Amino acid sequence: MRHLRPVTVGLSLVMMIFASAPCARAESELEKLFAAPLGGNDAAYMFLAFSGVIVRTSAGTVVIDPANLLMGDDIAVLAKHKIDALLYTHSHGDHYDTATARDIVRATGAMVVADPSLAATIRASGAIPADKLLSATSGRTFTIGAAKVRGVAGRHVGPITLFHVLLGEISIFHGGDSAHVPVADCPSRLAFLPVGAPSPTASPANALKMALDVKPKAVVLIHGQEGQYAEFNALAAKELPGAVVEIGEPFKAKVVRLD
Repeated sequence: MRHLRPVTVGLSLVMMIFASAPCARAESELEKLFAAPLGGNDAAYMFLAFSGVIVRTSAGTVVIDPANLLMGDDIAVLAKHKIDALLYTHSHGDHYDTATARDIVRATGAMVVADPSLAATIRASGAIPADKLLSATSGRTFTIGAAKVRGVAGRHVGPITLFHVLLGEISIFHGGDSAHVPVADCPSRLAFLPVGAPSPTASPANALKMALDVKPKAVVLIHGQEGQYAEFNALAAKELPGAVVEIGEPFKAKVVRLD
């Protein structure tokens, strides 16, 4: 058992991590994510904290916004499996950490796709080799291994890029911690949607608007607190009939069917 390394985004946010995530987790959970048998209509995911997720389908795997929530032994597990891409929505400390990004790239060889502003900062720093870094210019699609990744400009305090990902037959939308922007051109079977705190722009209402745009079979709620999750669930009961809604449970491997 290990203690999580706190994300360096201020005392109040560190306290939120420990309020929303267990201080220790079973070593086997990440391996469970990769061991889970998946059909063509299944996705396995692990929510980390804030908007950090690892998503796997039968075709491939992407890691999104892991901040510094993945440590050495976690990264050693990732290194045993093919990671198609490491995606970053923006530079805030609860989403991006230089040392962790560098360690994941070194261990896995994964390509980094980052918000253009963040990509420029990374390139200038030399933290990640230039041939392992792509700038997620809005509307441009990259094919990286099994993943097709398209960036979509979001709305936040400073630049942010949302992601529409196709992993085999499974389409995935990740909303970072953005307010609503029109994303009807990102139809997705699985959506990771932010509902609030500590984001000043995400909210249950904004998350619902994104859900109505992308029309998911399943929604995983991220970047929020208990009351905001409950508010979204109440809205979804009226507006998203038939959609599965799950609340991200930190460091637990989950499988969702998307047929």
